[in-house]
Amino acid sequence: MLFKGKRGDKEIQIVFGLLILLIISIVVLNLFFKVIGKAPAALEGKITEQEKQQRWDNALNTCKTKCSAATNRDSAIEFCSQFVTIDMNGNSIFAEKASYGKWDFCESKLPCFVLLDADTDCPYKGSVCKDLLINNRKATYTNVFYSSDGKGGCGLATDSDNTDNNWIKTFGYDVAAP
Repeated sequence: MLFKGKRGDKEIQIVFGLLILLIISIVVLNLFFKVIGKAPAALEGKITEQEKQQRWDNALNTCKTKCSAATNRDSAIEFCSQFVTIDMNGNSIFAEKASYGKWDFCESKLPCFVLLDADTDCPYKGSVCKDLLINNRKATYTNVFYSSDGKGGCGLATDSDNTDNNWIKTFGYDVAAP
């Protein structure tokens, strides 16, 4: 009965309860911000699969348009010499090797005929383009796709044992023109 009926007991209990609630809220918010703060750092410099697919689709559409515009031999030769530049990993460095689907390629020079290899609507596949370029540009047909290192500028090996995903080997662009 000592404290019964004293004025201010309820107010002290309310203040004490609010103080405990404030401390708990600060701890929870601190944990929340620590977790949120780590997520962007882990994703920095990386692109999502959706962004990668969108970049691929944009390059694919560009090449499809160029293929559709190839209506005669001259425009077909022009199509076969076309390439796109695509930053697959989002780091803005284009002198790197990348892969998508079946093919390994250099981000700086991806030939349109490689992009459209699986596209049944485009008649200009790798071997057709090689023949067009050999017959009309002779020994310079590979210079369109290679840099001074002879590998497309990104270390895409032409002497690799694994030729299944190497478009240079698969389509015969590693062989000197006659």
